[in-house]
Amino acid sequence: MFDTAPEGGWGNGGGTGWSVVDPQPIKQNAPYTFFLPSAAELAALRPGDRVQLGLAPDGFFEGAAERVWVRLEEVTAEGCTGTPEGEIPPGLSADNSLTFMPRHIWAVSEMRVDDLEEEMRYLAGAHMDPLILTGAADVGWLERRAPHAGKGAYPETGWYAFAEGSDGAGSLYHGPIGLLLNFEDRMMPLLRAPVGARLERWDGGWRRVA
Repeated sequence: MFDTAPEGGWGNGGGTGWSVVDPQPIKQNAPYTFFLPSAAELAALRPGDRVQLGLAPDGFFEGAAERVWVRLEEVTAEGCTGTPEGEIPPGLSADNSLTFMPRHIWAVSEMRVDDLEEEMRYLAGAHMDPLILTGAADVGWLERRAPHAGKGAYPETGWYAFAEGSDGAGSLYHGPIGLLLNFEDRMMPLLRAPVGARLERWDGGWRRVA
């Protein structure tokens, strides 16, 4: 499941129209790295606001979507209508009227209610064994080191996650710690441990060894 157009474009898309892609299954698969507006944020929307939808050509394979900005014309609990703006995919125009439910909205251009606290927490940087992220191995041990200064928009956690059986000598992937939690969010309480902590999987749970 991914949320952008596939490499090489859509081709003919297998059809002539476009359909709204429901983002909820993507959120379920990646709850700590894919963020949607809250119910309160959606309830605050008004005509004239800009929202982002995921669109896919009719007949194209499941899981792909092109992000498109839409100017809202009508907003009700039963449904919304709007017209596309900005970079509009082939086959659509600013004259097209799109109909969708509030739960189909991927993002809003201006937040009135939500903040970025959740995103900052889960998009903070960590170092992870690629075997964990591909599902080839479980997390075997965790180590928290003094975080270095991050170069991006998000802070660093200092966490290092190693696969079971790893000696820690292999190369690690640097990315948002939410990727790790997408696989095993039962570890979330462990991530409150201070710098210098080392935790190992032990007898169905975890033990702190440093």
